[in-house]
Formats: sequence, C-alpha cells, structure tokens
Amino acid sequence: MDPPKKRALEHLAATVGTTRGVLEVGFGDGQVLGQLLATGYRNVYGTEVSVRMVDSVAARTPELEGRLFHTDDPRVAADVEAVLCFEVLEHVQDPEGLARRFPGRVLYASVPNPDRWYHAIMRSYEAWDYPPNHLHRFTRSDLVALLGRAGYTTASIEAMPMTARDILMPFTRRVNVADYDEMRDSRTWYRAMANFMLLPLVWPIARLLGGVGFKGSSFYIRAVRGPGGQGSG
Repeated sequence: MDPPKKRALEHLAATVGTTRGVLEVGFGDGQVLGQLLATGYRNVYGTEVSVRMVDSVAARTPELEGRLFHTDDPRVAADVEAVLCFEVLEHVQDPEGLARRFPGRVLYASVPNPDRWYHAIMRSYEAWDYPPNHLHRFTRSDLVALLGRAGYTTASIEAMPMTARDILMPFTRRVNVADYDEMRDSRTWYRAMANFMLLPLVWPIARLLGGVGFKGSSFYIRAVRGPGGQGSG
C-alpha cells in the first residue's frame, strides 16, 4: 500500500470512530476499502468513474453491496464524517469544485509532489505527468488555497519519503490517456514485476536519495472543516 494510504488509515483510526461514515472518492482496486472493513469500520462507501472497477470491487466485496457508486459526484452517501481521496484531484478538470462537494468534516488525500526526486534531479517530468492524464500540478500553497476555498479551515501538506516504488515509477510505461481503465491496464505489468522482482534491488537507491533530502512521489494531505461542514457550491 502506498505511503499516503497507510498514513491516512493511521490518522483515521485516531480521529474517526469505526461507526462513523467514511467515503473513498476514486477507490480504484478497492484496497483501502477492504482494509477499512477488515479493521472494523461499519459505514464504508466508495465512488469511482470506472464501471469496470466498481463491478470488480463489488464482486470481491459483498459487504459493500449498495455502497459503491459509479459517479464523479461525492455527495452520494449520507452521514459521512471523513473522505479519502488518493491521486484523484490532479486528474479532474475542476479540483476545487470536487473538493467543495466533499461531504463530512475530515479529508485525507494525496496528489503527486511536483518537486519529487525525479523532477528535482532531471528538471523535467515523467512522460505520463502531462494532460490528458494529469491536468494539474499542485504546490503546497496551491493545495492550502484550494482547500481553504473549499471550506476547510485547516490543512497540512506533507511530502512523503522516498520508497523503492518511487525509483521505478519514472521508468514504467504509462499510456498518457484520459481513459482510466486504459491508463490502469498500461501499468499492470509494472506492478507485478516491481512487487516480485525489482523492489529489493532499488531499495538501496531509495535510501541513498532519501538520505540526502530527495522526496517521494506524493504529497499527503490532511484537512479539517470547522463548524458548518460541507463547503458551498
């Protein structure tokens, strides 16, 4: 599991009770939703723009029957306390509009770090980090301002540390397309190979680069709304 997701699950356990509603926007393969269920969360929901992923996760996780929605509108579940949203905001035309529609009080999210190790060294971006795949690159100040306009009264942005997967990501073939399923298919081979063959080999490089100050691929976001809950718009 990616570092922002691990961090979010830790913080969620400390701030939101297992009986409160949790919504993941853009749940992908359902890994986080499954972990929530396994650790005792009762009111778990998810939205996803890919019909294929909705059907796949629903088939594997009957406990989520009626709780998975094929939509880009996060306002589909009532009584949500926390929203999880990993690597989504950079893909949508109007990230501020999406954030305004997030229900609940607490947000845990991630977006690519524009000054991750590859850019810091090469002074260019990977081939897949351009439209129509990624539509935005957010700095810390961009994110704080966006979340403030979306109704969040506090926000913290943390650059994630280097991992072995960060080393491999620039060298994986990713089809630069807007279609989520096509993009996902293009990196399936990388995930399989990286998990079983390459990760142990590149850990020393990740430790070396991290030790001299280079950062990993993601910003981790924590944001909280004050009284009044959901943002306007």
